[in-house]
Amino acid sequence: MAYKTGPKLVTDGLVFLVDSADKNSYAGSGTTWTDLTGNGYNFTTSDSPTFTTDSAGRPCWNFQSGHGHYFDSVINSPFTGNSFAITVQAVVNQNSNGSFLSVLSQHENDSQDSMSFLSLSGKYGTDHWNPGGFRMQSAAPNNEIQIVTWALSSWSAHVDNTEDIYINGTAQATQAYSVDTVGNLVADVFRIGNWQLNRTDMDWDGQIYSVCCYDRKLSASEVINNANNLASKFGV
Repeated sequence: MAYKTGPKLVTDGLVFLVDSADKNSYAGSGTTWTDLTGNGYNFTTSDSPTFTTDSAGRPCWNFQSGHGHYFDSVINSPFTGNSFAITVQAVVNQNSNGSFLSVLSQHENDSQDSMSFLSLSGKYGTDHWNPGGFRMQSAAPNNEIQIVTWALSSWSAHVDNTEDIYINGTAQATQAYSVDTVGNLVADVFRIGNWQLNRTDMDWDGQIYSVCCYDRKLSASEVINNANNLASKFGV
């Protein structure tokens, strides 16, 4: 689906796009971060991070570890089960490392399988709670704005180290960790900046500029196209 404004991203399969630097997505006040696709995945919060600008003057949301800041989508994610394809792309800056610092997640109840796209001590990866998933072999540097892309042909395969993670459009060497059986993801909302509200080690610590999600795995060329356009917009 096409979207209203923003960088020239691939639109095929685009589920939502929120962009702190686009006034159609966030005008500078209030508790709603508007989805630019028109699909209705607007995000709201009762415990908002701080809307600010970074040292280069780029609008962003400032999340602090231990503060429980988050945005939840007003409607449920379209993803359930474990056979769906998904791509998540986010412009972020991590200030400090932690065990499970979540950029985008779905479902926080540990009695059901969950899903998170996160930083594991600086190594961007995935987790479904038990824990289990795959991650970069080397940690990304802190205090540096980056475009992170997770591209998966099937959520069930994310523990097998057969999927892709990119930084600024460049594919990263990855590794599986704590491999176990992936259960069925239950219906729930998307969450930005947090995974479980009562776990301070699951808060994002740093800035989030933009997040988008697709219901398919983007090709390498599509990831590069998006990264180039985001880099041009955010000065990465």
